[in-house]
Amino acid sequence: LLIILFSLVILQYILVVGTISMVSPNILISLGISIVYWIGSVILVAINKNIFGIVAPFEASNTMYRAVEKILNNESTFICPTEIINTVSFFVLLFIVNTIVLLLSRKRWLKIGM
Repeated sequence: LLIILFSLVILQYILVVGTISMVSPNILISLGISIVYWIGSVILVAINKNIFGIVAPFEASNTMYRAVEKILNNESTFICPTEIINTVSFFVLLFIVNTIVLLLSRKRWLKIGM
């Protein structure tokens, strides 16, 4: 379970940074947008976990962190079904946004010869 969660964290990072990099033509701008995204998601989750919890499902102030902490302390063996639904919906939304960005930037890739 922990290996799957770790893999999902890495996949989230790759998809978010990759999508932002596709939108921005400059690497410094995409790095800045990525940092603003991460800080903004932390702030939004701190404001209201119920509404903005889907923006950063693996954030330490989110409810999933407590479930993972219980698993690490051998107090529980499963994650709450709502956390699984939130994580799956986050990745579905992320894949949809990523696909839209890739389809819209197809002309850019053809223009630069890739």
